[in-house]
Amino acid sequence: MISVIIPTYNRAQTIEKAINSVLAQTYKNIELIVVDDCSKDDTQNIVSSIEDDRLKYIKLEKNSGANYARNTGISEANGEYIAFQDSDDIWRKEKLELELKFMLENDYDVVFCSMMQHHGNGKEFRFPRIKKKMLGNLSERVLYGNIMSTQTILARKEVLNTERFDNSLERFQDWDLAIRLLNNYSVGFLDKVLVDVYVGEDSISKSSIKAVRSMMKILNKYDGLFKNKRINNYVRLYLLKYSLETKDNIVVKKVIDDNWKNCKNLITFSAKFLGAKNMSKLFFALKKVRS
Repeated sequence: MISVIIPTYNRAQTIEKAINSVLAQTYKNIELIVVDDCSKDDTQNIVSSIEDDRLKYIKLEKNSGANYARNTGISEANGEYIAFQDSDDIWRKEKLELELKFMLENDYDVVFCSMMQHHGNGKEFRFPRIKKKMLGNLSERVLYGNIMSTQTILARKEVLNTERFDNSLERFQDWDLAIRLLNNYSVGFLDKVLVDVYVGEDSISKSSIKAVRSMMKILNKYDGLFKNKRINNYVRLYLLKYSLETKDNIVVKKVIDDNWKNCKNLITFSAKFLGAKNMSKLFFALKKVRS
């Protein structure tokens, strides 16, 4: 059996579609655990209105975050395998069937697939795009940035009993988990789009502050894995980008002082003069040219 876990918080407008996309899977031997992180809208009534014996609803006593909810779901899971869905995304019908088949055929501990990101401006992006030459070294590829979005994962339960989500991280919890999974277990990538993700517009400055704090924690947590100079510089430049987006000079100065002593790096030196907006444009322009 596969246990599917959906954390939710105030998603009354989208939760029913997410649940139905799980219950409509071609693989039928599932239990669906919805963990409600103290929603204040009509989420509970909507979930309760869905009649399916495979659906279980848990409401937390206090708001504790999506990853606490995911960990609660893992503890309650009865299945041999665990998958995660988000309350505002859609699974394609064969998602679980194809992933489980891929896992069993190759004796993987964990598998993940591609997803299609749908943005409010009408643009669509497939993620991740992994070059064939990197398939044999995903443990290195993940250090450049996350390639395993939570909704795409199927894992053996014993793996997730050991590797829980880190509740102390405000962002990049999926990246943190992916680093551990890809460096400690047998993981396979199924190069098929099986998930549709709908990306909302968040406050850049608010999310960027969380990104800076979380990325610094991850760099410290896996210091030994980031010894490669090329990877280290790449990730720390992203850290700089997020600090610039906060438009907080104190945050930018701390990141520069902590990562590039005496501002000897040309890019960080330039950042002081160009400002957040122009530096971000330059950074992504250079990245595009390089690719």
